[in-house]
Amino acid sequence: MAGEEEAVDRLTHICNQLGKLMYENDLNILDEEISAEKIQECRFSLVGQLYKKPSVNFQALTTAMKKSWKIENVEIKPLENEKISFSFCNEGDKNRVLAGGPWSFSNNLLLLKAWEPDTPPHCYEFKTCAFWVRILGLPLEWNSENMIKKIASSMGKVLEVKTDARGPAFQKIGKAKVEIQVEAELRVGQLMRHGDKKVWLDFKYERLPFFCYSCG
Repeated sequence: MAGEEEAVDRLTHICNQLGKLMYENDLNILDEEISAEKIQECRFSLVGQLYKKPSVNFQALTTAMKKSWKIENVEIKPLENEKISFSFCNEGDKNRVLAGGPWSFSNNLLLLKAWEPDTPPHCYEFKTCAFWVRILGLPLEWNSENMIKKIASSMGKVLEVKTDARGPAFQKIGKAKVEIQVEAELRVGQLMRHGDKKVWLDFKYERLPFFCYSCG
């Protein structure tokens, strides 16, 4: 079944590319204005995809995400190519959900992106996800914003750094929010050298659903 689906996807892609070649000189310009109400509706929306791409029970998904987000007024609808639309009532709720991730449903990572104008659902790419990563084993003098950013950059693009996060037993630890390739191997730690001293640091990912560390 999986092989048949892959073949259909490849054929669809080929047809799309042929269509672009055949009709690139036959361009129809849309000069209709899109209503302000529709633009606002889209501005309050997110597009998402479940990492493992299973068949989705949308009633169960809606119930679970409303509970996780503590938001009652959110509309969840299926889109083409296994994408999902999440429509909120205001921009504040949308931004809070987007910034508060990563989220998961049924132990499956839910990847989210803000709406992009003039972009069909199948063109949204979900190759990265931002995780908060605790860095354990830091020498005391290493717990600075610059040092943590340097250490965390081995995992991906560093978006934010905290030097006073709370770890086990409430001790202060350093952590970073890192944009990580979801298909890449997850690092469990990193051997660092400063001067003549080598130190092994452990990486602990916050809110990580079921994940294969060796293959993403």
